[in-house]
Amino acid sequence: MQAIETKRLDATNTKGDRIKAYCAAGSVTISRWSEDRYEDAERSAVVQLCRKLGWNRRLVSGGLKNGNSVWVIINEDAIQNALDTTPERCPVCDDGACETKSVDCGT
Repeated sequence: MQAIETKRLDATNTKGDRIKAYCAAGSVTISRWSEDRYEDAERSAVVQLCRKLGWNRRLVSGGLKNGNSVWVIINEDAIQNALDTTPERCPVCDDGACETKSVDCGT
């Protein structure tokens, strides 16, 4: 699985303000002037990159410390399977209902 990172490219003498969406498999750079908001332009760049790569999955984004954003694919089946699993058994009391799930479970 690859994460997509987006970053703003400042204007140069020959090119306007742009947004680059990139990952190990490829990249797309777009002009952000076609969008009213930076976030919308950023999303457009990610969508264009996904289309270019043939990826058709749901994505979620978050911010990085350097101001860039990162987008990752959500594997909804894996998340649901993790939520649906039965609770781990306490190693001391062998009780699936034990709230602490630790060695010191109060028994």
